[in-house]
Parts: sequence; structure tokens; C-alpha cells
Amino acid sequence: GLDNLQVSLNAIAYGAQDYLIKGEFDEKTLEKTIQYSIERKRVSEILRENEERFEILINKATHDIVWDYDIPSGKMVRGAPIYSLLGIKPEELPDNATSIYKYIHEDDLPVFIEKFEKAIKEKAPVWQVEYRMIASDASIKYILDRAYIIYDNKSEPIRMIGSDRKSTRL
Repeated sequence: GLDNLQVSLNAIAYGAQDYLIKGEFDEKTLEKTIQYSIERKRVSEILRENEERFEILINKATHDIVWDYDIPSGKMVRGAPIYSLLGIKPEELPDNATSIYKYIHEDDLPVFIEKFEKAIKEKAPVWQVEYRMIASDASIKYILDRAYIIYDNKSEPIRMIGSDRKSTRL
């Protein structure tokens, strides 16, 4: 209801999809804005459906634990199956990459870290390691961990995308 551009820009900053300035639009502008809004809603719904499909295909159908590690920030997003595998709640595993270390068998943690550091040092495109994890009930889980490493234009590692799968061997 205002004719102030700054108010409109603030609305966008707070999440509005679009704006019309009072008195500065005609029938065609209004029609175009409505069409764009409908299209954004349609695309948003497709994205939501694709995310659901991805969740089912990756995390539920395969039982793999898919993860995404932002190396510079140290943040890691893990798929939900990690919590049932370890018998823990999400709040028991913070979103930093090293929080998983406390669940890796103490004899396997040095190898885990060594293989990671070697892959980064050699600018390897992939990383793979097998290790044991200790679940909350003290049971041992054998894991095959694989990842694709993404480097920036200076050959610095910036991201890893991978999956953990139960393994039957070590």
C-alpha cells in the first residue's frame, strides 16, 4: 500500500518474491507479475517433489548415508540413516565434519584421517576408506565411505560429496 521503493526492497530482503509500487503499474505489469508468481509456485512445487524423490531414492531405497561436506566452513550435512545406524538422535551429532570421529573405532580413526589427508595432498578426485563405527549400543558397524572431492580454480579442496554404506569386510 506504499509507493516507497525502499519498503519494496526491504520486503524482498525479508522473503517477498516480487513487488509492485503503488501507482506505478498497469494492467500488463499486473498480469505479468501474476504469471511470474504462478510460475515460481509451479517451479517451487517441482523442486519440492524432486527433493522428496531424492530423499526416497538415496536415503531410503539404498540405505546409504549420503553426505555433503563444505570443507572451508567445516560443516557437514548427513543423511538421516546415520542416526538409525548409530542409534542416536540428530542433536547428538553436530553438523561439523569431525563430530563423527567419536563414533569411529579408535584403531581406525588414524587411517581414516591419513587417507583423507593423502587424498587432499595428492589432489585426488575421489576418496575411499573402510572403517568400523561404534553404535550407541556398543555394536560394531563396518562402513565403506566414498566421496568425490571438488577443488576450486586454485586446486584447493572446497567440497566433498559422498556416501557411507554398510560393509561386510575390512
